[in-house]
Amino acid sequence: MGRTPALIGLIFCGLLGFAQGPAEKAQTEQDKYAGPALSTSDVILLLKLKIPEERIRQIIAVRGRGFEIREEASTAILKAGGEQLLGYLSRPEFYKKSAAK
Repeated sequence: MGRTPALIGLIFCGLLGFAQGPAEKAQTEQDKYAGPALSTSDVILLLKLKIPEERIRQIIAVRGRGFEIREEASTAILKAGGEQLLGYLSRPEFYKKSAAK
């Protein structure tokens, strides 16, 4: 008999957690990827970690890039496997001058 209230409490807490789950998952891409603009090193790391290109594009769209696309950055990104990503990354609207390189 002593176990019944504890069991009911656990079930109730589990149901509360379940009820809150979808609300937490409803966070926006803006919230999910918020942070400073990406550096060249950040982009290269994401590529080396085999993060899907679509996810990297989503992060870039939210955070932008904090570096200019010059030969050194382009070469490093290409070596990391970012051939298709480089054109997207080069879009001027993603450049944030105030970000650290």
